[in-house]
Amino acid sequence: MPPSFLVRKVFKGLFRLDRALLPRPPPASHLARLAARGSNPVDKIRVWWWNKTPMQRNSAVVDIPLTFGFVLLIGIEAKNAWTNFRDRDEKCDQRAHEDAMEIEMGK
Repeated sequence: MPPSFLVRKVFKGLFRLDRALLPRPPPASHLARLAARGSNPVDKIRVWWWNKTPMQRNSAVVDIPLTFGFVLLIGIEAKNAWTNFRDRDEKCDQRAHEDAMEIEMGK
């Protein structure tokens, strides 16, 4: 048995397991009832999710958390940059105050 055969079998098994763990779509009549409610945002998300094809749902299972993580990292970096900018600004103000005090003491 070549190693590629084993690798292929493992990937096929994992893919089937992944498909088996995903929930089955509700009946169309149930989706129609959810869509008719219209005001509840959770129902809107459910309808949006189940109107996707299985392939789109599989890719969204990966894409949505990745996007969330990416946005979170950008937010953390922006917060750190802003904090560093404020710290530098405060240090400059402190130095200017110290210089002014030295000048006044020298008078």
